[in-house]
Amino acid sequence: MAPAKKPSLTPLQTTVLVGQLVSILIALGLYAVDLGRRDAVLTRIAEDTKQLTVTAAELTKAVIRGQAIDEKHTEAIAALALRIDKLITK
Repeated sequence: MAPAKKPSLTPLQTTVLVGQLVSILIALGLYAVDLGRRDAVLTRIAEDTKQLTVTAAELTKAVIRGQAIDEKHTEAIAALALRIDKLITK
């Protein structure tokens, strides 16, 4: 038996197949670029979240310190008010 002859592609079919291949490669490239952009956005969000956490912690410490200082001032004012009352009542 003679070997079977493979049907050859027409120039139009070859062009269509090459076009499909190029389109698939472009789509894969664009997908890779999109993944890179998303990764960059997620990385930026993570950095911003860390900075926000540090800022919130510092703000909490400042508020606590401020309250402690206010309590000391309130105690000092109360002591002064008692001294003034004693001076007035004499």
